[in-house]
Amino acid sequence: MIATRALHKKFDQFTAVQSLDLDVGRGEWFIFLGHNGAGKTTTIRMLLGLATPTSGEARVLGLNAASEGLEIRRRCGYLPERFQPYPYLSGAEYLEFCSDMFGVPRSERGARIGELLELMEMTPFADELIRNYSFGMKKKIGFCAAVLHRPEILFLDEPTADLDPKTSNLMRQVIRGLCDQGRTVFMTTHILGITEKVCDSIGIFDHGRLLKKQAWADFEREYPGLSMEEIFLKLTGDVEEAKVAEFLEGEKRPR
Repeated sequence: MIATRALHKKFDQFTAVQSLDLDVGRGEWFIFLGHNGAGKTTTIRMLLGLATPTSGEARVLGLNAASEGLEIRRRCGYLPERFQPYPYLSGAEYLEFCSDMFGVPRSERGARIGELLELMEMTPFADELIRNYSFGMKKKIGFCAAVLHRPEILFLDEPTADLDPKTSNLMRQVIRGLCDQGRTVFMTTHILGITEKVCDSIGIFDHGRLLKKQAWADFEREYPGLSMEEIFLKLTGDVEEAKVAEFLEGEKRPR
């Protein structure tokens, strides 16, 4: 479903993604872990044809992401981290607009939109302008838009950020169910605890490089007794305690 070979992206002197080789299969829930600025969002943008690789190749659904991005985006769903829907549409109007964009049949869209609004507990707010929504409500509408056209692959960039625990759990259940039906999910998150419970594979990304990709069970065998957070810090560099100590020592100085 998703395959990259020697995928590389450079911005002037900064290398965001370095020689990425990655495979994600049908029905797989893949979670991409990495520090801020590690290159996760840049990778998603290249897979969707929204950014052009400096070198290498990315194929999604058998299509070349660099030259067939429009067809890839038609068949995929995408929820960006900084999701900003049109503020002067209501939630229902925005989903109607997305139905037009993705060719959801008119005979189906009313029921489909209603079903998703009900699922995400947004029905009472469907006719409110999005400009009045909280960050979490916008994220809920974004998730509805991403799955509206029943995409073959979902790209979710920090989808549970700004969500309350109940909605986060609901979203995880929905994602798991979609993968069990054969959909593929490519997701980034900083909530490391969920990776141990729900996904099929985990990739650890650091400074543009994929360090490891394997199932949680394999991480457990390789690093017995460690949590995903501890494994992540072990591979990418733990907190520099000396820096913390130096800062705290400075805080003791009288003002």
